Amino acid sequence: ARVLAFQQRYGHIVGFEWFKDVKDGYVMVGFSLGYLVVISTHLDEIGREQFCAKFHNDNLRDIAYCPSRHKVATCGDRCIKIVDMQGWKVNAHIHQ
Repeated sequence: ARVLAFQQRYGHIVGFEWFKDVKDGYVMVGFSLGYLVVISTHLDEIGREQFCAKFHNDNLRDIAYCPSRHKVATCGDRCIKIVDMQGWKVNAHIHQ
């Protein structure tokens, strides 16, 4: 068994999603301080961060992955953001 450790500056884990690209598997992890981190589950890269960005300034409450559109929704700071995973850019904001 492997134990994954994340940087304290991310906050605590609020959600995670498993996903796969053409060849490898990944875990996307959402953290309370607004960060979204992607780590590899491929044996040669297990636990290595593949991507990290802060999508919310104050807090992140949850994440949801849509495999058919290859997008992730993040919820925090009184809004929902839709992130295109091809370039990791926010392409929609839904504010309260």
